[in-house]
Amino acid sequence: MEVWKDIPEYSGLYEASNKGRIRSKEGKTTSSARYETRVWKQRIIKQKYTIKNKGKRKDAMVCLWKDRKPHYHLVSRLIA
Repeated sequence: MEVWKDIPEYSGLYEASNKGRIRSKEGKTTSSARYETRVWKQRIIKQKYTIKNKGKRKDAMVCLWKDRKPHYHLVSRLIA
């Protein structure tokens, strides 16, 4: 069974599971000049992979947004 917990720096915005997946929380709101206020559905964040050591190791990364700025994190660090 998959267990979801809040990510400490992003509580109320994103959650991490014990299976290594990251998702946005239901009802996350954002605002911009084009759209005044948007309410987002819950979804799994797509992971990107970085290749290190001449293709021998892949690390999964995700981009999490907070205060209108993107922040890139390794999934392993968010799970730990």
